[in-house]
Amino acid sequence: MKDFLLISLFLTIAFPSLASVALGPVYPVIEPDLLALLKTHAREEGVNAQSRLNRNRETLKRWAQEPKGQKLSEATSVSRQRFEAASEVKSLLGESYRREWLLIDANRLPHMRLARAFIKDKPLGRVILVAGSVEKTQNTLKTRVWFDQGATLVNRLQIKSLPAFVSLSAKGITVTEAPAEKLLKEP
Repeated sequence: MKDFLLISLFLTIAFPSLASVALGPVYPVIEPDLLALLKTHAREEGVNAQSRLNRNRETLKRWAQEPKGQKLSEATSVSRQRFEAASEVKSLLGESYRREWLLIDANRLPHMRLARAFIKDKPLGRVILVAGSVEKTQNTLKTRVWFDQGATLVNRLQIKSLPAFVSLSAKGITVTEAPAEKLLKEP
């Protein structure tokens, strides 16, 4: 078998005209060129993907202008809730862990004044919008703001009215709902 292969190889190299002779009927290739088909498909999909990106970009711009928020009532009195942290959380975070958030409705002027004072007093604190324009609020406050998408924080922290000051520490979470004037004095 080995000898036959060697002889065939030798004859093919020595007499190239023998290698090009058909041994049976020859038919044309009727299958489409797969490489050309893949290239065409990739080109079309690239155009479609760019079109989807442009549509999504416009959707995101509109969303940033005025995202769908949660309408909550104005706080009329001071109320506090405390959520204690589990012992595992206390050991994981350590005693020095502390975060502060202010949840507001950016469409209400007293909340915006409170947010300015909050940022000035607590530069590492986060202003979280429950309603209003993210872009407009960021431009007004000249800082980054967050948005409570789908009212996730409002529901988890059981917030019923705004503004709300949230203090997170290794010991737990304290939620204070109070009129803006009172929060300006003592968060």
